[in-house]
Amino acid sequence: MTKYSPDKVSHNATEEDIDKARENYFKLQDAWKVLSDPDLRKQYDAELTADTLKYDTPADSEVDISELDYNTDDNCYYHPCRCGGEFEIPGSNLHLLSYCNTCSLSIHIIDTSKKK
Repeated sequence: MTKYSPDKVSHNATEEDIDKARENYFKLQDAWKVLSDPDLRKQYDAELTADTLKYDTPADSEVDISELDYNTDDNCYYHPCRCGGEFEIPGSNLHLLSYCNTCSLSIHIIDTSKKK
């Protein structure tokens, strides 16, 4: 980590080199905060697994983001499932495959407004 510490950069380094070292230092610092905290690490692992499953498991259907109900209190999107359950998608996980809280159906969220 000291390799990227901004105060360890060579005295004849360019401004670009210093900015890059600073950026890498902050990335390492952020990564350490996540990986050293058990709760944040668990959340990171879950998101990584879900992101991997997105590509390994096909969705049962695609749902446009405009069809989701958004709750500002918990920053989550909701969509009813045909089984009577619902899909609860945290705002930061819209790109991931989402599963119904009652059955095994899954949906992939798309945004058709960006295709225009």
